[in-house]
Amino acid sequence: AGEIISKSANGLRIAYGNYGFFIRNDGSSTYFMLTASGDNLGTWNSLRPLTINNANGAVSIGNGLTVYGSVGLGTANALGGNSIVLGDNDTGFKQNGDGILDVYANSQRVFRFKNDAAFSLKKLLVGDSKTFSLSSSNTSTKNVTFNLWGASTRPVVAELGDDSGWHFYSQRNTDNSITFAVNGQVSPSNYSNFDSRYALKTACVTSVRLGAYKTHTMQKGTMFETAGYVITGLGIIGEVDGDDPARLRPLQYCINGTWYTAATA
Repeated sequence: AGEIISKSANGLRIAYGNYGFFIRNDGSSTYFMLTASGDNLGTWNSLRPLTINNANGAVSIGNGLTVYGSVGLGTANALGGNSIVLGDNDTGFKQNGDGILDVYANSQRVFRFKNDAAFSLKKLLVGDSKTFSLSSSNTSTKNVTFNLWGASTRPVVAELGDDSGWHFYSQRNTDNSITFAVNGQVSPSNYSNFDSRYALKTACVTSVRLGAYKTHTMQKGTMFETAGYVITGLGIIGEVDGDDPARLRPLQYCINGTWYTAATA
């Protein structure tokens, strides 16, 4: 009993069935070799299932590899299932269902890839020294979408919305101008920018009207005038000799929700 030693480049051969298998060492590499079908005692075919570099021990796998179980590169695998860990036993990739690939870092699932979407399950940071952060606290009652789209009449539209509709959008028009639209009320935290450009609601007239009428009987040879009122109707009975009715209404204006009657200068 002892070693089986071969001084030939080709060593142990198994010749069974249609194919032959043998080990070959050409001095620089060691191979697992297969023969052509029907020639189990012949030379090797073009397949190279496994090659070992004799100088450094590196292994090359040709023609595909199927692994049943988890794989650990440089470490044991703690993720289990159909997973590959890279240098850290709980950091790597794992298949968690049909068409589902998850990415883990220290046992935390951070990304999920499906055939219709990619999910970031943790905060997403874009940038280096200064970052743009995109995150969800998972407390919203609806999903939110930020969508970039366009059409012939609206070339570029960046739009934010939720399951119930759009909130706002910024749009570049066909003449290269920009439109910003909000589907609701704009409530600034500081109104100074508005106050310096627009009249205050408390200091400007927002509406004008004629108030409820009253009737005055005109008298022949007498002038009458009521401050803040204008004549809106006259009743002429027979000749204009007095005792005819005149209908008057106050001229009113609104400031900050309160109606005032105009004064007479």
